[in-house]
Amino acid sequence: MGAHASNFPDNQALIDSLKETSEVPSHVERVFRLVDRGFYSVDPNERIYSDSAWRAERLHLSSPGIYITVLCELDIRPGQSVLNIGSGTGYLSTIFGLLLGSDSGDPDLLNFLRSSELNIESPPVVRSGSSETSTLEYWPTYDRIYVGSEISSRGQLEAILRLLKVGGRLIAPVYDQVS
Repeated sequence: MGAHASNFPDNQALIDSLKETSEVPSHVERVFRLVDRGFYSVDPNERIYSDSAWRAERLHLSSPGIYITVLCELDIRPGQSVLNIGSGTGYLSTIFGLLLGSDSGDPDLLNFLRSSELNIESPPVVRSGSSETSTLEYWPTYDRIYVGSEISSRGQLEAILRLLKVGGRLIAPVYDQVS
């Protein structure tokens, strides 16, 4: 898929073509039809509706065929927790959200958020650090993890694996190979 991809006029035609050339489970087809790939590009790129990767500056969308494989292998179900590392445009995160459904939030956290007043005077706090040096022991764990960018060191891989629940699934390009 993707090497000599045809261009299609819209998202629906692209999905129709993918169904003709590969097995696409009905629940995966449904979310691909609901989330128009073209809405996640920053310019009207004539190649956005093809089974090929799309890139504009720092934004990237993998080919739809790759995403179909990812979704089939992750087997995301309502109630699971999913971490999308390197979420780029938000396209795949939107698809993950639709697969998870509306009941996927932590009930205690949702109740807290509903009962709290929004404090718009305080700016959000963003913390960052190297996955190799951060203390991960108090971080949540996830049923499914997808990494859209390359894991280039053993330390990065070990840190991400600590975030994966026992029995969970991880899909990531590790050392320039998909694992």
